[in-house]
Amino acid sequence: MKVLFIRLDHIGDCFLTLPAIKEFKSKFPHSKISVLCKKNTYDIFQSSQLVDEIFTLSLSHSTNHYEKSSGVFEIIKTIWQLNKVSFDRIYNFRDHIVERFLMYFVRGRYQSSIKHLMYHYDIHIMKRNRLMLGHAFDYRVSGESDYIKLYTGTIEENTKESLKRKVEGKLLFHIGGSYMKKLPMKRLHELILMLKKDMEDIIIVKSPFDNLVFDDIDIVEIDSIVKWAYIAERARGCICFDSGPMHVAAAHTQRLFAIFGPTSVAYFGPKSKDQKVFKSKDYKEDFIPGMRFSFDRFGKHLQEQDLDILKREIELFFNKQP
Repeated sequence: MKVLFIRLDHIGDCFLTLPAIKEFKSKFPHSKISVLCKKNTYDIFQSSQLVDEIFTLSLSHSTNHYEKSSGVFEIIKTIWQLNKVSFDRIYNFRDHIVERFLMYFVRGRYQSSIKHLMYHYDIHIMKRNRLMLGHAFDYRVSGESDYIKLYTGTIEENTKESLKRKVEGKLLFHIGGSYMKKLPMKRLHELILMLKKDMEDIIIVKSPFDNLVFDDIDIVEIDSIVKWAYIAERARGCICFDSGPMHVAAAHTQRLFAIFGPTSVAYFGPKSKDQKVFKSKDYKEDFIPGMRFSFDRFGKHLQEQDLDILKREIELFFNKQP
């Protein structure tokens, strides 16, 4: 049986889709699993060791969920490639215009669009989704053991040694993510300086997509999500905003401090064992899947937050005994 999962979304969304693919593969071990994803999330599926074939579609890197394709020709070419396979089942994890177009033209014996399936894990309820005729598979990440760790064996040994020497026993602060552009840079800069003053072992990290430059702060650029998983596993802990790197860190790091804004902790919060989610009690807004909202709201939590309180919470969390 040839199966296609369509996941044209952000890093965190793709990472949290892996348990569903694993569950599907366990129920149907002889199936051939293919994934259609964006080019910047290719490494997630490739390093999961769950997927047999990966197709990519170029989409603009944007903070807006309603991303536009880089061109109609690219979509037509992708449809042609997919139709050569003749899939038995096609499952789409996001109900947006590009996916609707693909679902209409890509041939599959049975098709299903799964709205917000990936978020069912957050409320600790086992959701049953009848995706196969007469069958069902369960999908959740209710605890640390449900995460899928990324395979880091593809990283060159010299690179591994260099990264290990740089981060082992250190504290990592990943300041990037899909909503980085909405963060108030002045406040972020102030928070970093406050942390570096009293926490000498902290290392500031970003990805190539994060256009961040501070003249007085050294920032380490990690050019792949697999390398981020590797260093997160060897650091003494990670600090992240609600983002894809946060979800990957939750599966790999020993300790995680997650800073949340308008997104719902119940739906989007990490499930690692030793973690703390920081969300201001004054922040009443709570975005959940399916809610329409402005991405400008993602900067408000840092703009309005008392940085002294945030810094103290971070210090208390990482100084406590495990």
